[in-house]
Amino acid sequence: MDGTPFKLQVKIGNHEFSAEGEQEAVQRQFEVWRELIAAPTAAAAPASPGSAPASQVEQPSLDPESALYDKIFRHDGKGAVSLTVLPQGADGERDAALLLLLGRRHYEHEEQVTGQRLLSGLKESGLPVERADRMFGDYMDRYLLRAGAHRAVRYRLTNPGLDKARELARLLVGRVA
Repeated sequence: MDGTPFKLQVKIGNHEFSAEGEQEAVQRQFEVWRELIAAPTAAAAPASPGSAPASQVEQPSLDPESALYDKIFRHDGKGAVSLTVLPQGADGERDAALLLLLGRRHYEHEEQVTGQRLLSGLKESGLPVERADRMFGDYMDRYLLRAGAHRAVRYRLTNPGLDKARELARLLVGRVA
Protein backbone atom coordinates (compact mmCIF):
# COMPACT_ATOMS: atom_id res chain seq x y z
CA MET A 1 0.00 0.00 0.00
CA ASP A 2 1.23 3.52 -0.72
CA GLY A 3 0.46 4.90 2.77
CA THR A 4 -2.70 6.76 1.75
CA PRO A 5 -5.73 5.84 3.85
CA PHE A 6 -8.63 4.10 2.14
CA LYS A 7 -11.78 6.26 2.11
CA LEU A 8 -15.36 5.15 1.53
CA GLN A 9 -18.51 7.27 1.55
CA VAL A 10 -21.94 5.86 0.69
CA LYS A 11 -25.46 7.24 1.01
CA ILE A 12 -28.50 4.97 0.69
CA GLY A 13 -31.78 6.75 1.36
CA ASN A 14 -31.53 8.35 4.81
CA HIS A 15 -28.50 6.24 5.75
CA GLU A 16 -24.96 7.51 5.31
CA PHE A 17 -21.67 5.70 5.79
CA SER A 18 -18.26 7.34 5.87
CA ALA A 19 -15.00 5.74 6.95
CA GLU A 20 -11.29 6.19 6.47
CA GLY A 21 -8.39 3.91 7.40
CA GLU A 22 -6.95 0.58 6.37
CA GLN A 23 -8.92 -0.92 3.49
CA GLU A 24 -9.77 -4.19 5.29
CA ALA A 25 -11.03 -2.37 8.40
CA VAL A 26 -13.16 0.03 6.34
CA GLN A 27 -14.63 -2.86 4.33
CA ARG A 28 -15.52 -4.75 7.54
CA GLN A 29 -17.21 -1.65 8.95
CA PHE A 30 -19.12 -1.16 5.70
CA GLU A 31 -20.37 -4.77 5.69
CA VAL A 32 -21.66 -4.41 9.27
CA TRP A 33 -23.33 -1.10 8.36
CA ARG A 34 -24.90 -2.62 5.26
CA GLU A 35 -26.35 -5.50 7.30
CA LEU A 36 -27.74 -3.06 9.87
CA ILE A 37 -29.56 -0.90 7.35
CA ALA A 38 -30.83 -3.94 5.43
CA ALA A 39 -32.47 -5.43 8.55
CA PRO A 40 -36.13 -4.42 8.96
CA THR A 41 -36.70 -2.25 12.02
CA ALA A 42 -39.76 -1.43 14.06
CA ALA A 43 -39.29 2.22 13.15
CA ALA A 44 -39.72 1.39 9.44
CA ALA A 45 -43.05 -0.38 10.01
CA PRO A 46 -46.19 1.69 9.46
CA ALA A 47 -47.63 3.10 12.66
CA SER A 48 -50.74 1.36 13.91
CA PRO A 49 -53.49 3.18 15.79
CA GLY A 50 -52.53 3.57 19.43
CA SER A 51 -48.82 3.07 18.81
CA ALA A 52 -46.27 5.58 20.03
CA PRO A 53 -45.51 8.51 17.73
CA ALA A 54 -42.30 8.19 15.72
CA SER A 55 -40.62 10.83 17.91
CA GLN A 56 -41.09 8.58 20.96
CA VAL A 57 -39.86 5.37 19.33
CA GLU A 58 -36.18 4.82 20.08
CA GLN A 59 -34.32 4.89 16.80
CA PRO A 60 -31.52 2.36 16.30
CA SER A 61 -28.03 3.80 16.24
CA LEU A 62 -26.43 4.08 12.82
CA ASP A 63 -23.00 3.31 14.24
CA PRO A 64 -22.14 0.07 12.42
CA GLU A 65 -20.41 -1.27 15.52
CA SER A 66 -23.36 -0.73 17.92
CA ALA A 67 -25.00 -4.12 17.47
CA LEU A 68 -21.69 -5.84 18.13
CA TYR A 69 -20.89 -3.98 21.36
CA ASP A 70 -23.54 -5.85 23.35
CA LYS A 71 -21.48 -9.02 22.87
CA ILE A 72 -18.44 -7.67 24.71
CA PHE A 73 -19.86 -5.05 27.09
CA ARG A 74 -22.12 -5.46 30.10
CA HIS A 75 -24.25 -2.39 30.72
CA ASP A 76 -26.80 -2.31 33.51
CA GLY A 77 -28.58 0.89 32.49
CA LYS A 78 -27.63 2.51 35.80
CA GLY A 79 -24.19 3.76 34.76
CA ALA A 80 -22.04 0.65 35.18
CA VAL A 81 -20.12 -0.54 32.11
CA SER A 82 -17.78 -3.55 32.14
CA LEU A 83 -16.29 -6.08 29.74
CA THR A 84 -17.57 -9.62 29.32
CA VAL A 85 -14.35 -10.73 27.60
CA LEU A 86 -10.85 -9.38 28.22
CA PRO A 87 -8.14 -8.55 25.69
CA GLN A 88 -5.06 -10.77 25.81
CA GLY A 89 -1.37 -9.93 25.62
CA ALA A 90 1.12 -7.69 27.38
CA ASP A 91 -1.09 -4.62 26.93
CA GLY A 92 -4.26 -6.37 28.13
CA GLU A 93 -4.99 -4.00 31.02
CA ARG A 94 -4.36 -0.89 28.94
CA ASP A 95 -6.42 -2.25 26.06
CA ALA A 96 -9.24 -3.11 28.48
CA ALA A 97 -9.18 0.48 29.76
CA LEU A 98 -9.41 1.82 26.18
CA LEU A 99 -12.36 -0.48 25.57
CA LEU A 100 -14.08 0.74 28.73
CA LEU A 101 -13.64 4.34 27.59
CA LEU A 102 -15.29 3.29 24.31
CA GLY A 103 -18.07 1.51 26.20
CA ARG A 104 -18.77 4.52 28.41
CA ARG A 105 -18.81 6.72 25.32
CA HIS A 106 -21.26 4.39 23.59
CA TYR A 107 -23.63 3.51 26.45
CA GLU A 108 -23.38 6.54 28.74
CA HIS A 109 -22.47 9.17 26.10
CA GLU A 110 -19.47 10.22 28.18
CA GLU A 111 -16.57 11.70 26.25
CA GLN A 112 -14.60 12.21 29.48
CA VAL A 113 -14.55 9.47 32.10
CA THR A 114 -13.42 9.84 35.70
CA GLY A 115 -10.59 7.68 36.94
CA GLN A 116 -12.94 6.21 39.56
CA ARG A 117 -15.46 5.04 36.94
CA LEU A 118 -12.67 3.61 34.83
CA LEU A 119 -11.21 1.68 37.78
CA SER A 120 -14.67 0.49 38.79
CA GLY A 121 -15.29 -0.89 35.28
CA LEU A 122 -11.89 -2.59 35.25
CA LYS A 123 -12.55 -4.18 38.64
CA GLU A 124 -16.02 -5.35 37.59
CA SER A 125 -14.44 -6.83 34.43
CA GLY A 126 -11.99 -8.85 36.55
CA LEU A 127 -8.94 -6.58 36.42
CA PRO A 128 -8.34 -5.01 39.82
CA VAL A 129 -6.02 -2.11 38.95
CA GLU A 130 -4.76 0.21 41.69
CA ARG A 131 -4.20 3.39 39.67
CA ALA A 132 -5.16 4.19 36.10
CA ASP A 133 -2.49 6.86 35.60
CA ARG A 134 0.34 4.37 36.22
CA MET A 135 -1.22 1.69 34.06
CA PHE A 136 -1.40 3.72 30.82
CA GLY A 137 2.30 4.39 30.28
CA ASP A 138 3.00 5.13 26.61
CA TYR A 139 -0.73 5.00 25.74
CA MET A 140 -1.05 8.43 27.36
CA ASP A 141 -1.17 11.28 24.82
CA ARG A 142 -1.11 8.80 21.94
CA TYR A 143 -4.44 7.04 22.60
CA LEU A 144 -5.93 9.05 25.43
CA LEU A 145 -5.68 12.41 27.13
CA ARG A 146 -5.82 13.22 30.81
CA ALA A 147 -7.40 16.35 32.26
CA GLY A 148 -7.64 17.47 35.87
CA ALA A 149 -5.73 16.61 39.00
CA HIS A 150 -6.04 14.33 42.01
CA ARG A 151 -9.59 12.95 42.33
CA ALA A 152 -10.88 15.17 39.51
CA VAL A 153 -8.87 13.41 36.78
CA ARG A 154 -10.81 12.54 33.64
CA TYR A 155 -9.67 10.50 30.66
CA ARG A 156 -10.72 10.95 27.03
CA LEU A 157 -9.89 8.95 23.90
CA THR A 158 -7.94 10.68 21.15
CA ASN A 159 -8.98 10.00 17.54
CA PRO A 160 -6.26 7.32 17.15
CA GLY A 161 -7.36 5.96 20.55
CA LEU A 162 -10.95 5.73 19.36
CA ASP A 163 -9.81 3.88 16.23
CA LYS A 164 -7.68 1.49 18.33
CA ALA A 165 -10.54 0.86 20.78
CA ARG A 166 -12.94 0.10 17.93
CA GLU A 167 -10.44 -2.30 16.37
CA LEU A 168 -9.92 -4.02 19.74
CA ALA A 169 -13.69 -4.33 20.09
CA ARG A 170 -13.97 -5.96 16.65
CA LEU A 171 -11.22 -8.42 17.58
CA LEU A 172 -12.95 -9.34 20.84
CA VAL A 173 -16.30 -9.74 19.09
CA GLY A 174 -14.58 -12.16 16.73
CA ARG A 175 -13.44 -14.20 19.75
CA VAL A 176 -16.94 -14.50 21.24
CA ALA A 177 -18.96 -14.82 18.03
